[in-house]
Amino acid sequence: MEMNERITRAEADIESLKVNVVKNTEKIEQIDEKVDTRMATKEDLKELQGFFEGREDKYTNNMWKVIFGLLIVIGGIILTIFGVNVDQLPLF
Repeated sequence: MEMNERITRAEADIESLKVNVVKNTEKIEQIDEKVDTRMATKEDLKELQGFFEGREDKYTNNMWKVIFGLLIVIGGIILTIFGVNVDQLPLF
């Protein structure tokens, strides 16, 4: 009797596993339909790299402008503090 119960239980488990596999397969198919399967190509990556390099060059160029501008402002403030007129500066 025990053997028959075990076999019955095992068969029921196998059937429930089959049903679960079918449900999971259907869910995977639904997810695959929703997912965009496009992949980046080498051209896309080169274009993206060019974009970031251009942005970095602009950023670096603008940062140097800001640095030189601040140096000029700080230099002007120091000259004003010490009472030096622009006419007194030796220009090249």
